[in-house]
Amino acid sequence: MIRSRLLWFTLGFSVTAASISQFIYKDLWSERYVLKSDMKHKFDALETRVSILESLPAENPNPAQDKLVSGEIYEAHDIDGRMFHLF
Repeated sequence: MIRSRLLWFTLGFSVTAASISQFIYKDLWSERYVLKSDMKHKFDALETRVSILESLPAENPNPAQDKLVSGEIYEAHDIDGRMFHLF
């Protein structure tokens, strides 16, 4: 009697654990697929935007870019008030 109860308990516990594991696995797999698909979509859009920007002629160079190229150092402060340098 005790052996049969132990057998049924073990069998029920195993089936329950397997079904819960399957649901968790499916959920994680679908979330991973959605994340991968979303990142691919965003990177494709970014690549398209960059290629469009690269194909535009550089008629008016940005003056801030010229200062950065010349090697000047700029100082900035973060939210906490700490100073850091921009090159």
